[in-house]
Amino acid sequence: QKASTLFAPYETSDPVNFASILHTRSNLALDGGHREEARRFLQEALALRLRALGRQHPVVAATHNNLAHVCLGDQDW
Repeated sequence: QKASTLFAPYETSDPVNFASILHTRSNLALDGGHREEARRFLQEALALRLRALGRQHPVVAATHNNLAHVCLGDQDW
């Protein structure tokens, strides 16, 4: 079963938890050398966290930071 199907119920019922799942999946993607996939997961997690928690929340800052590291590694600034 695809992970996206497995975690789909969390996407709408608990967006903050789903963002955490996406954040974790981005780490796994990075470990596997899948930088573009990691970037997509982080971008989606960031969007969810911004909507749910606001710009000033520390978890949002952590997601920004991880996304910045991926962009830096790709020399995409």
